[in-house]
Amino acid sequence: MDRAFIIGDIHGNYDELLQLLTHWDPATETLIFLGDYIDRGPDSLQVVRHVMQLVKEGAIALKGNHEE
Repeated sequence: MDRAFIIGDIHGNYDELLQLLTHWDPATETLIFLGDYIDRGPDSLQVVRHVMQLVKEGAIALKGNHEE
C-alpha cells in the first residue's frame, strides 16, 4: 500500500474514532495511530479495545505521551 490514513489524539472519544474510520479505505490505505488514545473523553477503554483489534488486523499503533 502506498497511502496512509493517520489518526492521532483520540483521547477517549470513541464516537469520534468511529466517525474518522468511515473515511479510511482499508483496501488502499495503511491505518496508523499516533497515540493519545486515553484521557479526557468518556470512552478510553472502548477506544483502546478497538485500536487493539485493528492492530491485530494490520494497523500500526504508536505510543503517545498520554500512554506513558
